[in-house]
Amino acid sequence: MIESTSNTQEAVTEAETSVTTQRHSLTNLTGNVDLSCSIVLSIFASTNELAINLDVLTEPGHPCYMAPEPPEIACYRPGKLVFPNLRRVISRETRLNVYPPDSNTGTADMGELHSVKPEDGEYILCADFGVLRIRSDEPYLDVS
Repeated sequence: MIESTSNTQEAVTEAETSVTTQRHSLTNLTGNVDLSCSIVLSIFASTNELAINLDVLTEPGHPCYMAPEPPEIACYRPGKLVFPNLRRVISRETRLNVYPPDSNTGTADMGELHSVKPEDGEYILCADFGVLRIRSDEPYLDVS
């Protein structure tokens, strides 16, 4: 789902304020976050940023990691990949497929995020839904 909004402020509930959020620079991602196996839940574009909501694969050693409960085999935590000070987004080979809701979580997804790489002053994002060329300030990943 792609949603456009002119206001990037989001309401924060009392429960959300007590959650620890870890901010990661994409240039310094540690080995305890695997962005390439993360699940894209939604994409939000505004006049000044592109935000991608994810289920981020975390591994032991990450502050948000919790041992998975059977039948789960991995720890996925809520995350948001943000491209601030957005100047341009070009979509190539885009196939916006939304997969049916997972029977355990009830959440639909847009497939996996494969990579985000800098190239010629832009960031190339490759995912199951296609390829985006993004011109922005350095992106960051928040995981909670």
